[in-house]
This record gives sequence, C-alpha cells and structure tokens, in this order.
Amino acid sequence: MKHTKHYILSAVFAGWVLTVAVAGHASTSNELHVEVIGLKSGRGDVIFNLYNSAQTFTKQAYKTAIVNIENDKCEWVLKNLPSGDYAIVLVHDENGNHDMDKDFLGIPEEPYAFSNNVKAHHSAPPFDDAKFSVGDGETMVQIQLE
Repeated sequence: MKHTKHYILSAVFAGWVLTVAVAGHASTSNELHVEVIGLKSGRGDVIFNLYNSAQTFTKQAYKTAIVNIENDKCEWVLKNLPSGDYAIVLVHDENGNHDMDKDFLGIPEEPYAFSNNVKAHHSAPPFDDAKFSVGDGETMVQIQLE
C-alpha cells in the first residue's frame, strides 16, 4: 500500500511536469512576421529593433536584426517568440553603415518608422501607442516607411 501511494504520487508529479513543459513550449512556438512597405529604394539594409517593455522602449532592444533588402522588399521573421506585447522601431539604413544617420541637431536623416505606423512628434511615441500583441501562432505586422 505504501509503495502504491508512492507510485501514484510519482505518476501525478511526472504528468504535471510534462503538462508544464508542453504548455511552456506551446507559448514559445509563436512567429512574428514584420513586413516593411514603402521602401524608396533597394539600397542598404533595414535595421529592426524589437522592444518588449515601456521601460526599455527606444533605449535597449529585446532583439535586433539587420536585414538585406531584396527586390525592393524586406521582411523579418522571428520564431519562438514568447507571447506578450512588443513594439518595433525600424530604420532604412540606406548607406549600409548599420546606424541611423542624424544631422548635427540629432534629427534622423534616414527613413524610420514605428509599429502601428504611429508618428514621432519631436520624440518617439509612447510604447503603448506602438505596441502590438503576439500570441499563439503567427502574427503579421506591416510597417509603412514614409
């Protein structure tokens, strides 16, 4: 009887661990597809910065990528992204120096855009204006460069 109780508890615990592991795995099987529209040329690259909190927005990216432009199109795909709220800032790095060029006043000289196509007015918009949610499966985001 004592051994039977031990085996039952072990089986219940093993089932719980398996359930937690499978549930945790399911939440990271999300994919985010980001498409840039409105590229004025195929020169250079696009710098993508993905943020996952208001505190780090425009300061410390959660993920960053530099993606080549092919046939005047550019797309960034992130796999296994945890569910949550995110925002994107992207730059069309036309000269390929992997940096956003600015003039002597700090004003960007290369095209840039935010997720939800929110506009910057003298400074970056708030995270809440640019955020979107990633959940189970695929999330598609289009960002318009102007």
